[in-house]
Amino acid sequence: MGRFATPSTAPTISVQTGPRVSLCINRAVNLSIVPTSDMKQWGVPDRWSSPLETLTTGRGDCEDYANVKYVALLDAGIRREDVRLAVVHDVLRNEDHAITVTRVDGEWIALDNRWLTLVRDGELRRMIPRFVLDNTGVRAFVPETEATRLAHVTRPPSSKPS
Repeated sequence: MGRFATPSTAPTISVQTGPRVSLCINRAVNLSIVPTSDMKQWGVPDRWSSPLETLTTGRGDCEDYANVKYVALLDAGIRREDVRLAVVHDVLRNEDHAITVTRVDGEWIALDNRWLTLVRDGELRRMIPRFVLDNTGVRAFVPETEATRLAHVTRPPSSKPS
């Protein structure tokens, strides 16, 4: 519920409107902010601005877009369990990049400042997740490999101290 919403006027997101809300937020934020590096805007290599600061200056880089979208989705009534900010590695550009992801109809979709459309996470083949930030904190992604799968299966039981 938004700060000024009352229970009777609080926005609700239905299965039919979830994708529309996400699409509107993605486009509105993308068209409201001019892409600007932290070095050019703040004189530092990396700085995560607050959503209010980003909207006030009208400038930001990928994590600034992602922060604004994260807050906007929550304010629109999307459940906090269904919204995440992800830091991914874009293998084609060989750079890290921040996006917002939200669950719609049981499927995670990405809101990216590089695209006006929504993209299902399964279609993000060129992006490797590194970290996820949400209402529970920050988690690092560890790519699952054959070795890590086997480690879960063959891990010996913990021994008790004598």
